[in-house]
Amino acid sequence: MAKGKDLTQGKELRVLLQLAIPIMLSSLLQMTYNFVDMIFVGRLGSDAIASVGTAGSFINLGYAINALVVIGAGIKISHAVGAKNQEQTGQYLHAAYWFNGVIALGYATFLLVFLKPLIQFFALPAHVSGMAEGYLAISAFMLIPSFFNILYSRLFSSFGDSKTALRVSMIGVVVNILLDPIFIFGLDLGVNGAALASVTANMIMTLLFVWYSRHWMPQTMKKFIRVPKSCFQAIAKLGFPMTTQRILFTLIGILMARLIANFGADAIAAQKIGLQIESLTFMVIGGLNAATASFIGQNYGAKLWPRIRQGYRSAILVAIAYTLVTMTIFLVFPEPIVRVFVDTPETVQLAVDYLRIIGLTQLFSAVEMVTNGAFSGLGQAKYPAIISITFTALRLPIAILLMPFIGLNGVWWSLAISSALKGIIAYLVFQKKGLKQHEENFKAV
Repeated sequence: MAKGKDLTQGKELRVLLQLAIPIMLSSLLQMTYNFVDMIFVGRLGSDAIASVGTAGSFINLGYAINALVVIGAGIKISHAVGAKNQEQTGQYLHAAYWFNGVIALGYATFLLVFLKPLIQFFALPAHVSGMAEGYLAISAFMLIPSFFNILYSRLFSSFGDSKTALRVSMIGVVVNILLDPIFIFGLDLGVNGAALASVTANMIMTLLFVWYSRHWMPQTMKKFIRVPKSCFQAIAKLGFPMTTQRILFTLIGILMARLIANFGADAIAAQKIGLQIESLTFMVIGGLNAATASFIGQNYGAKLWPRIRQGYRSAILVAIAYTLVTMTIFLVFPEPIVRVFVDTPETVQLAVDYLRIIGLTQLFSAVEMVTNGAFSGLGQAKYPAIISITFTALRLPIAILLMPFIGLNGVWWSLAISSALKGIIAYLVFQKKGLKQHEENFKAV
């Protein structure tokens, strides 16, 4: 068995936090880099921020597609580890690597081929579009190592080892932060310099992950050169619902960004800054999401139902406690935080409005993310996918209805309303279709 931690033993809250804290710290490190990167880019002006935000929409779409492998492989491997089935563990690892490589190369090629029409969709001023095209072209190469970094992080978590991903993330963040000012200002590459710094850091992270994962090779990968077709099918089947959800979420985000573009580059920059600050919540709770999925996945494989129920409760309480802090920050101190990134008065005010409106629904978003992780651990990805697809799709009509009355704030309110609905419905459905239904199935065995 690969080096890791058995999540089927020990006090639920303690075990969950031991797994979650390194993942959350890793997310905080990534968030720290994103903040520093945005500060550097912000010194180039609102147009630079808008160009990076525009290109970032298609980078995020790539990460959504990557979830097909990351989620499916994470579920199957955590189940195999929990059941102590070494043969299945090796087969799914091998399948995940091949599957991930094909998707990474395919999407990077797609971005390079359709670069101009993708950016032109936003109808931005020529100089902003030019910067966005350059940033996206370089970032297409970053996505190949980045896809593997995300997969490795999830795989280590499935084995109960989240500390390795934290160590690798620390190195990647430090490299990125050191290279940013050199490439952006020292070499005078502007936003292209930020993209090159990310490419370099991600390549180094991939090499480190390969080195640390050598512990898996003797016991799993080398023994299974031929992987059953069923392994690829199982990964795709489990990953497809959540991937569909994330792709739709990103596509709707792109359409929302097109609506926001009607209000000018300041509006796009404000959303980009707001999203970076909002990552105080969703990146950390995203770490808790991954930990919850791995914890429940192993205990599901071991058929330890009471630990599943208690683990979910503990994760929800941790999420609420943390989110109360970030919600207070967004509502009380939005302007000082925004001014760290940009000084343009119009951009500042729009970003402040974003944070205050979004801040009202942070608790609901946190509950949704943890619950999605719990569904993932049970192998029931279809329910959060249906919920997210349904209520994320409402964002466009809600925004269109509200914009004539309250302008750009109508877009911000559409995001907040849909987030609240998703959190409430996800929690209620998990109580009935996740906890109750599986508990009855376990009793029947």
